[in-house]
Amino acid sequence: MRILTAITLMGLAILMLNYEDLTYLYIIGFITSLALDYAVRAFFEWKSSEYPNQAILTLAEMFMMLTAVLIVFQFWIT
Repeated sequence: MRILTAITLMGLAILMLNYEDLTYLYIIGFITSLALDYAVRAFFEWKSSEYPNQAILTLAEMFMMLTAVLIVFQFWIT
């Protein structure tokens, strides 16, 4: 999954460099891949981990990362 994410983000970055209008597409792709990565990790921590409450911390980390990314992109674009 991480290889697919890396390839997708590289492709979106190349598109963004060539066409600056596609910046929002890169942001959406980056946020989606980040959220999907954390969600899958939280799911497997909840189902298969010795400590299922660790999934709550992973979800909290996901929301903090998404908030930080959105703030950085908001200041970067404007």
